[in-house]
Amino acid sequence: MNLKMRVMAAFWGASLLVSACTLDDGLAYGPKSIDILGGDIAVIAPEGYCFDRRSSRPAEGFTVATPCGASRLALITTQIGEADSAAVFGAENALSQLIQHPDGRALLSGAGDPSTIFVHHVQVHDHRVEVFFSDTASSLSDGFQPTQWRAFFDYQGRMSTVSVRWWDQSPLDQAQGLAVLRAAATAVIGD
Repeated sequence: MNLKMRVMAAFWGASLLVSACTLDDGLAYGPKSIDILGGDIAVIAPEGYCFDRRSSRPAEGFTVATPCGASRLALITTQIGEADSAAVFGAENALSQLIQHPDGRALLSGAGDPSTIFVHHVQVHDHRVEVFFSDTASSLSDGFQPTQWRAFFDYQGRMSTVSVRWWDQSPLDQAQGLAVLRAAATAVIGD
């Protein structure tokens, strides 16, 4: 499977699950790690975040984490792909270029429409491709800012993504969102 097809599989799985999730309102507590894909992998939440079991789909490799307590700083989603789906390491520049192409923007879009995506910034950091973009598709605006960060990386032979979105009522700036993204990606891979 080529890079574009692998990225498509990771994007679509995560996009469909995010649009269907129902969040607990202000988790007072919750698990700091969650076993996914039949227990093959444990995903760890970054400091201050707990997993929302109701919105996560562990069997599908998808997790949702929100701040522990009443704070609504950011929503973190993680999608771990199928075995042997890794495609980022060594192809970071190709993926960066794909994301800026209409086909790549369509993959970022919750609606599959490249016209709803504006890529603000793409960078490579520690073998991760980090993208800061806006998605104006109305289906994903339910209380969230249109901007978000997403990281693509390989983890245990699987293509993986981490996305960070923030609520309208507590917007983050680009640097704050990147800090949350990197903390979440680092927690996932255990660095």
